[in-house]
Amino acid sequence: MKVTVLGLGQMGAAIAVALVKAGYETTVWNRSPGKTVQGANHAKTVQEAIAESPVVIAAVSDHETVRTVGGTAKVLINLATGTPEQAKETADWAAERGIEYLDGAMLAVPSNIATPDAHFLFSGSKAVFEDNRRMLDLLATNHYLGEDPTVAALWDAALLSIGYSAFFGFFQAFALLETAGTRPSEFVPVAQQSIQGLFSFIRELAGEIETGDYRGGASPVDMNRAVLGSLVGTSLSRGVNAETLTPIRALLDRRSADGHGNDSLSSVIEVLRTGKGRQAPAG
Repeated sequence: MKVTVLGLGQMGAAIAVALVKAGYETTVWNRSPGKTVQGANHAKTVQEAIAESPVVIAAVSDHETVRTVGGTAKVLINLATGTPEQAKETADWAAERGIEYLDGAMLAVPSNIATPDAHFLFSGSKAVFEDNRRMLDLLATNHYLGEDPTVAALWDAALLSIGYSAFFGFFQAFALLETAGTRPSEFVPVAQQSIQGLFSFIRELAGEIETGDYRGGASPVDMNRAVLGSLVGTSLSRGVNAETLTPIRALLDRRSADGHGNDSLSSVIEVLRTGKGRQAPAG
């Protein structure tokens, strides 16, 4: 029931508060003085903070900071945002020092820590995850993705890709609707219903990608090229910037130019797969 939290930014502070409320003897440390958490023990140095608990949660800004401050931990749960390559570097660093290491990614905002709306992804030491599962489950809904410490960061990147695409899609929609005097708050309930309905189609597209069979799809590339052209035209005619849409149209144009205009929309993944660092599948 002892735990140390390194870093009292908004997320670190929310985590520490939740642990204190759950009855954990929580020690906290922050690089910049002055931040406090009621009910927690405030260590003067990072070494003192780490020595107080068998488990350390690092909620600092980046992996470099984790490696700078966490070197005396026995068990380290890292929640700093980073790339898969950074996660591997930190995992290797931890292994060299005999630190049991679990890499994590937070799909949450401070206000939903310790609620079902917060989701954490973890990869790395299964023993660390299982030994601390009760504590972690107080903070969020948790998903363990395997022993490879890079996987949580990769899943995080994948989910963030969806999130940012959705945010900017909403911003594009709001800008369009404002030209007709529609408030964003009026649009959100209708958009929510529409998005929920898209998930059945997403499953269909995912199945096509897994099999590699893009023939006969309900939403072919050339049809979507026409739709994107119309969307760009509508935006420009309304005085709305279309930069969120033009990269999508460019991907569709490339797929069509390669002779796959009649293939399913999902086949655009083949354009993404042939980006830097990945070879196209044989055949």
